[in-house]
Amino acid sequence: MISGLPRKCEICMVNDAVHTCRLCGRKVCGEDFEGDRGICKACSLTLCEFCGKQLSVGYCIVCGRLGCEDCMIQISNVAYMCKECFSKNKGVKTAYEFTLNT
Repeated sequence: MISGLPRKCEICMVNDAVHTCRLCGRKVCGEDFEGDRGICKACSLTLCEFCGKQLSVGYCIVCGRLGCEDCMIQISNVAYMCKECFSKNKGVKTAYEFTLNT
């Protein structure tokens, strides 16, 4: 609260903030909060599509799904491949060569 006024939602900036996201700590209103998971809508959009527990670090260069550090393998400074796609392509010398040949 700033000088007696309720804190506004950090997403919509209109409604009063009544919840705190368990992942990022944003203060959000009921409309921008998923109560069953305890996260804000911004985190929901960037949640790992494999485990659904952590925020994603990037997209798999093969299947395009969002993944977190635990579910992805970083194959270059900017490229990731999910463990599922990586295991399907074990015959490829490196994951990076796989992406160059597709």
